[in-house]
Amino acid sequence: MEYAHKALEYRKDATIYCNISSYYSNLGNIEKAIEYGEIALQLGKVEYTENHPKYATLLNNMASNYSDVKD
Repeated sequence: MEYAHKALEYRKDATIYCNISSYYSNLGNIEKAIEYGEIALQLGKVEYTENHPKYATLLNNMASNYSDVKD
């Protein structure tokens, strides 16, 4: 996780934010996972088109994060 955050100092892109989102999700911190996933989606709209397979991956990861939310 430390290295992923450090990568943001050099380059802010959707993939890095998506990876950090996944790390937080795996740690059970769903709020942080969603926070970073939302940023990944915003950047993904700029980096890719909404029809791009990588954008679909970002959406899938967010769906996974939301499925982990407990009521």
